[in-house]
Amino acid sequence: AARLWAVLTVYGIVAAAAAFLLRSTGIAVGGALVYYFVEALVSSLIVQSRGWLAEIRPYLLGNVANSLVMRHNPFVEATVGAARPGASSVPEMLDPAVAWIVLIAYGATFVLLSLLAFWRRDLPV
Repeated sequence: AARLWAVLTVYGIVAAAAAFLLRSTGIAVGGALVYYFVEALVSSLIVQSRGWLAEIRPYLLGNVANSLVMRHNPFVEATVGAARPGASSVPEMLDPAVAWIVLIAYGATFVLLSLLAFWRRDLPV
């Protein structure tokens, strides 16, 4: 449950950073959802490419979330195991320690972007 909350928190931080950058909550939430779907589309297109693009796919936010949430999930193990006997649970999953580090880096990056956008505004002190 903690892994799911951590992933949802980072997606919330992405939406908050977009709200600070775009100065609109509605556009920010919509932008975060568009980011989620576009990233899934780009990630599926990267599967077909070869070279350095295929190397960055596991480090995209959606794949990091899958690495944390789906690993050791009995429902996923049963479903994938029934579909492909002898197959591993989910291909191209990061190690949990690496996934946590990448997830924290995403969160810190978007918090930093939010702070920079906030400090650049002409707000009286």
